[in-house]
Amino acid sequence: MINASLNWASIFGILLVLLWIPAVTAGIFRIWFVLNRRADTSPRVLIKTFLIIF
Repeated sequence: MINASLNWASIFGILLVLLWIPAVTAGIFRIWFVLNRRADTSPRVLIKTFLIIF
């Protein structure tokens, strides 16, 4: 029983890593796009970027 649940956990872990890679790539691109779209560093832009990150 322990071996079967360990296998399921390993499969789900691998799937989560495979989903995590494109999500990180898209997140980095989105942050880069927002920061390059606006050259100012006003608090509004910084707060918006902070909310996108978290």
